[in-house]
Amino acid sequence: MTDPPPIVSEFDTVEQAEAHLRWLEAKVAASLADGRPVVEHDAAMARVRTYLGTFLTWRYWRALWRFFSGPVRWNHNQKFWDRVAREAERDKQVEKPE
Repeated sequence: MTDPPPIVSEFDTVEQAEAHLRWLEAKVAASLADGRPVVEHDAAMARVRTYLGTFLTWRYWRALWRFFSGPVRWNHNQKFWDRVAREAERDKQVEKPE
């Protein structure tokens, strides 16, 4: 095998390219020798979409549960409502003209 040009090959040496080629050929041969039934692309993608939909839905609800069941996260809102309560108390103490 001649040295591959650096622009075409992602390997630094010829030995690395040959080792990768041997590995790839072994993977292809093992795949062709596999006796399991073939799953068509559409069926496989349907299974993946179902799994992802279930997983993402589960993650969404888990995130909502953690968000709303956790401690109060907006301290600035608590300060706002404290100020509103103080102003309401002050307004109650002010005598209104009859």
